[in-house]
Amino acid sequence: MGATAGLLALAMLGGCAQLSERAAVDDIKRNQKGIPYQDDVKTSGNKSIFGFRSLPERVEAAAVTEQVDKPAAELSQCLQAQLQSQFKLPEDFFQVNNYANNAQTIALVNPFTKKQGLLMDVTERGVGSSEVKLYANGATLSNAWKRLPARCR
Repeated sequence: MGATAGLLALAMLGGCAQLSERAAVDDIKRNQKGIPYQDDVKTSGNKSIFGFRSLPERVEAAAVTEQVDKPAAELSQCLQAQLQSQFKLPEDFFQVNNYANNAQTIALVNPFTKKQGLLMDVTERGVGSSEVKLYANGATLSNAWKRLPARCR
C-alpha cells in the first residue's frame, strides 16, 4: 500500500510540474508580445513543445545544406531579401513561419492557390552560426536556386 501511495504522489507531482510549465509558457507569451509566437497547428509533421511550434520533420532530403556564420534571424532576413532582389518576388509570394529555438521556414507560396513550393529551413547551430536547408518540395531547382543559400554567407 505504501508503494502505491508513493507512485500516486509522484504522478500527481509530475502533473503539477507539467501544468506549471504550461503556465510559465503562457506567461512568457503574454509578457513578450513583440515575439511572433504561433499556437499549435495540427498538421502532419508538426510537433508542439508546450504551445511552441517546433520545426516540422522533412521526409525529403535537402537539395542544398549551407552553414552560415550569422544568427538565424539575420540569415532569414538575408534569404528573404534575396528572394525579393535576385528573384524579383513580391512578399505575397513567400511565407515565413517561426518555430521554437529561433528556427524559421521560408516557403514559396502561390498567393492564389496557397500551394507551397520550394522550402528553406533556417536553424541556429551555435552562437552566431546557422544552417539553411533548401528543399525542392517537388519542384525542379535551377542552379540559381541552388546557389541562393550561399549568397547569404
